[in-house]
Amino acid sequence: MPLFSQSNYPRSKYVDLIDLTKGHSESQFSVLQLNCQGLCSSFMEITSMCHQLQPNIIGLCETFLMGQTDSLLDIPGYTSKFLHRKEARRGGLAIYARNEYAVHINNQLSRNVEGVFESLFLELYGPSKKKILIGEIYRSPSGSISAFMDTKI
Repeated sequence: MPLFSQSNYPRSKYVDLIDLTKGHSESQFSVLQLNCQGLCSSFMEITSMCHQLQPNIIGLCETFLMGQTDSLLDIPGYTSKFLHRKEARRGGLAIYARNEYAVHINNQLSRNVEGVFESLFLELYGPSKKKILIGEIYRSPSGSISAFMDTKI
């Protein structure tokens, strides 16, 4: 059986804003992914959304952070990990995981290839002790598609 056959993985359900407001059961693993267009300017709205929806994971791209404000952007009940651009002003990634998970950055998969893409991958260990690998990848619209496709993660 192929590794990526549908029978190997539970189905993911993508939902719209109306479905989000209905909530989810505690037994469901939920991921909220947003292009926040600047985490500092959207932080209060994202925090409010997290308290209402309580996703297990929050993935954010285009955080526009340079590292100096990370400790000011904690969401109660979540552990945060960031990947910042070193040269460009914009971009950047963040992943927040509920505190019930032990969180470790996977340095082999997390990278910042300036002007091409950024990736942040975390290994999560929950109550079941199973490892969950979760990642956020962002390709800059001005970046080279061929350079992105040629880069091995």
